[in-house]
Amino acid sequence: MKISNRVIILVTLILSVSYIFGIDYYDKKESKVKSLYQKVTLPEVTYTDVYIAFNGIKTGEKLNERDLAVKQSQSIYMLSHDHECSKLCAQLHPQDTSTEFVQEDERLSLQINRASEIARYTVSVKSQKDIGYNTYYKIEMQGIQDLNELDSLRGYAQNLFNKWKVRPKETLYFKGTIMGKIDPYQKKNHAAGLLGKLKARQTGYYEDDSSHETVAYYGYTKTIKDYILDENGEKTNVQISFSYHEAEDYTQMIIAFPFYNEPF
Repeated sequence: MKISNRVIILVTLILSVSYIFGIDYYDKKESKVKSLYQKVTLPEVTYTDVYIAFNGIKTGEKLNERDLAVKQSQSIYMLSHDHECSKLCAQLHPQDTSTEFVQEDERLSLQINRASEIARYTVSVKSQKDIGYNTYYKIEMQGIQDLNELDSLRGYAQNLFNKWKVRPKETLYFKGTIMGKIDPYQKKNHAAGLLGKLKARQTGYYEDDSSHETVAYYGYTKTIKDYILDENGEKTNVQISFSYHEAEDYTQMIIAFPFYNEPF
């Protein structure tokens, strides 16, 4: 009887502590964007943009208009929360968003846009017939003013993919500028320093054959989950590139995880 009383008291204490501190514990959110930003910060670099994208495909899935309407509501509700919201928050926060539905013969698509100076996002859901039916999901987020807000959006985007039962690939990059033209030695030093901060080893190097103004260093770190395989089958998930823009006289630096796949 005494043991039972002790067990009851212990359980009561645990429940009481969980009630008092549970919200703070539950509200702990991943801060990948902010922590990476702190690692890649350099005195010479002014960062102008941070971009995050999740891409996923659900093979064999065919959506109808009602399905897209549900995903629209889920997206707007989930992404309406900001970083100050508790994870238990069930309130819909008003937002300035635009939605577009497109229906073609073998394709049905939804696109949601939120334009914001702090953090903007685009949600794209496209169900179409390839050989069979497939649905393509993409959520993009951009901003530079508030990294906490970006981290928050990133977390809620992951929640949406979990709800949709889709396992996405993530792309994240920081875009910045260095005034003037920097020489090869400076590029190499910046890249080596950044790879060291990221606990990454260099796996490759690229230089533009025509102008030699664009170079990229590739690396791999175990601290980043996603990766790609290069032509030699080696894992790569960090890309540090430099490209000189003569007209404006600045060097653009992009640090991408795992890869930057747009024109420099």
